[in-house]
Amino acid sequence: MHKRVIWKIGVVVCILMVILAALTVQAQTPTPNPDTLLQDCSRNLRPDRLIPTGPDAPSIKIIAPTTGTIIVSDETTLANVDFTVEVHNWDLPGHYTEQDAPHWHLWLNDSVWGMFYQTQALSGVPYGTWRMCASLGDANHNDIGMPDAILLTVKRRDAQSATVTIQPTVTPAAAPSSAPSQPLPVPLIIALGLIVLFMGFILGRRRSNKSPS
Repeated sequence: MHKRVIWKIGVVVCILMVILAALTVQAQTPTPNPDTLLQDCSRNLRPDRLIPTGPDAPSIKIIAPTTGTIIVSDETTLANVDFTVEVHNWDLPGHYTEQDAPHWHLWLNDSVWGMFYQTQALSGVPYGTWRMCASLGDANHNDIGMPDAILLTVKRRDAQSATVTIQPTVTPAAAPSSAPSQPLPVPLIIALGLIVLFMGFILGRRRSNKSPS
């Protein structure tokens, strides 16, 4: 009886460890690759979108922050970041409007983070290293043209530091990045579960052998 109970407990513990490992890995956010920022931004846009060419083609460029910038803040969860873009051949209203109008999207990794109607925008950015993209959108919310991208790192201020913005001093390919904390490797978690399962089997077998027949 004891053998079966311990065996079942071991099986449950092993299953729970595997599920926990899977959830932990799924929750990880990979650090963006500074060498493929534009390609990764373009991947999030419709491949069949209109991409005009020539001197009259609309375009957008992120002027500030520059790629590789590190922003240090003491905010609880989000750091307020001022973004400035430069657009060509694209008529932004210059202010928020309830009417459908040309605009641009701010992306954080693979998600739209904001929609703006002027070249300057204030947005809260969580702590971490992110691929920030800017793309044009028309009055019908269709993506237009090619996006622009930067690598941005937001760090929490410690007790001795001041809130500052550090401009990058390296090329984008060598831009600093903070890798996310690594969880316990999945094989190790599975191994621990199997060890618990094996120990439960041994203990159950010993108890069974000691029990009077």
